Amino acid sequence: MTTLGRTTRRAWLLQLGELGLGVMPAAAQSAQTTGAFAPPADPVRRGRPLVVGDVNSLETMILSGALGGFGLSLLYHFVNPYTMWLTLATF
Repeated sequence: MTTLGRTTRRAWLLQLGELGLGVMPAAAQSAQTTGAFAPPADPVRRGRPLVVGDVNSLETMILSGALGGFGLSLLYHFVNPYTMWLTLATF
């Protein structure tokens, strides 16, 4: 393998590790929003658009679990298990 090949492989591994670290906060945020159902008092007066849609708690937790599992597997396989366990412990 040439030097260019090793450099390219290292870059891919680094990017996959960063993706794993980036997906974990998305999973935590989606799980956190399941308890935040209270709409603001007067969103029209504040100039914010209203969010319209039907996503129940089960669907949100399934999304959160899928994102979290994907992120943890990326960290385990492409970074190291210690980083994965530390990231999981922070949530």
